[in-house]
Amino acid sequence: MSPNGKYIASAGDNNAIKVFQLTKEGGKLVGTPINAHDFSGVWSLVFLPDNKGIISSGYDRTIK
Repeated sequence: MSPNGKYIASAGDNNAIKVFQLTKEGGKLVGTPINAHDFSGVWSLVFLPDNKGIISSGYDRTIK
């Protein structure tokens, strides 16, 4: 969850990072999924403290 509590992010073995804006109805996808780690999977995600980005690490041993 983002520091301001307005967004959540998900990722997994399909390489896609998805960001959702939290609403009363659930979550609304923001933009399009991001494929940050080619041919591996996303291991972890963290929002930046200013809510303006996400850092991810992947099974390809990179941080993006």
